[in-house]
Amino acid sequence: MRTHHGLGLISMLAAAACGNGGATGTTAGSSASSSSTGTPGTGGSTGTGGAGGGCAAPKSVCDGVCVDLATDPLNCGICTKACAAGACCGGACVDTATDTKNCGACGNACPSGAPCAASACVCTDSSLVACGGTCTDVKSDPKNCGSCGHDCKAVACKFAQCQPVTIAANQAAAHGIAVDGTSVYWTNYFSPGSVMKAPLAGGGMATALAMGGLPAFVAVDATDAYYTDPLGSQVMKVPLGGGTAKAVATAQLAPQGIALDAQSVYWASSGNGTVMKLAKGGSTSVVAMGQGTPQAIAVDAAQVYWTNKASGEVMAAPLAGGAPVKLATGQDQPSFLAVDATHVYWTNATVNGGLVMKVPVGGGPAVTVATGQKAAAGIAVDASGVYWANQGNGQVMKLATGATTPEVLAGGLLNPYGVAVDKDWVYWTNAYGGGTVLKVPK
Repeated sequence: MRTHHGLGLISMLAAAACGNGGATGTTAGSSASSSSTGTPGTGGSTGTGGAGGGCAAPKSVCDGVCVDLATDPLNCGICTKACAAGACCGGACVDTATDTKNCGACGNACPSGAPCAASACVCTDSSLVACGGTCTDVKSDPKNCGSCGHDCKAVACKFAQCQPVTIAANQAAAHGIAVDGTSVYWTNYFSPGSVMKAPLAGGGMATALAMGGLPAFVAVDATDAYYTDPLGSQVMKVPLGGGTAKAVATAQLAPQGIALDAQSVYWASSGNGTVMKLAKGGSTSVVAMGQGTPQAIAVDAAQVYWTNKASGEVMAAPLAGGAPVKLATGQDQPSFLAVDATHVYWTNATVNGGLVMKVPVGGGPAVTVATGQKAAAGIAVDASGVYWANQGNGQVMKLATGATTPEVLAGGLLNPYGVAVDKDWVYWTNAYGGGTVLKVPK
């Protein structure tokens, strides 16, 4: 009997050291306590019983806390084994600043023969970059174009940029742009102008949905393309599958930007400073009056947003009705804007020193996204980042989510203007003198 009790005491002490036994603060680990959660004991463990102490796999209990022994730098491989270098990879302490199998992060293996220095794999050829265990030339690698993991989607990578794909050429003055799941839509801002459509893949198969007037900006829903015609002082719609274009609102003075939600159409009439709303199949109403040359417009589930280009303001108004509020003031020619779940983004069209800005949708301080832009124009945003066009220096830009420095997605362009995005691509129009609609992988 003495031998039996001695073994039981040893088992309880082992459980207290790493928390894998069934000990509680008041019992010696009966069969009942080994299958149900206990309370903290004097040794700091919990009596949940079984391997892992009742923690969800792959975690175990150390000092009363569920930890992953494979990654916890304070309990690496076993409880209380702390890593001096601060990194635990696969249950072993490693120095990610120099470990070639865990360079910069656990599991990031350097290419064969490449050392790890300052947490980065260093290729022996200084012109190459280590990407996914291989030293590669990011200036020409279509799977790692410009940076590791930037995939050109089967188009060429040259000079560290994915090469643009032409959707349509020989357009009179490609201007506003929109996309859906199958097609790209754009306006030719030229009198007589047109509203055009082409497959997302391109291939020179553009067709005209509407002809005449001076189409400026376009937005699409599941059935129709809506567009503004400042020359005709009207807002129009045409079926996506083709058909007759018809006016949905007339006597509008220089309508410009246009946006849609499931119930309504919204547009900015720059000529008389009004922001308008049309219930689909219903009548028009005024969202705001007395605005300083409203230009671009966007909508989310709660508000409609617009820029006042002449008075330098970014505005918002509730969809349910109510007075407009100023989200930002003192802007230099705010032109295009876009909205996501948290912020409104816009471009200031200054030729030199232009800005890309954002402000919370509920109001707050405006924040600079990018400086030194040249006549920044169209802008779009999604979960991957913010995208915009710089007319002044012929570039399409991206600021990836979480990044602080913008990158050039495409350069050497002639008047890039309108911008739209889908899951994988950025689309834009090259306006006056350009006459093309292009896309490039994000």
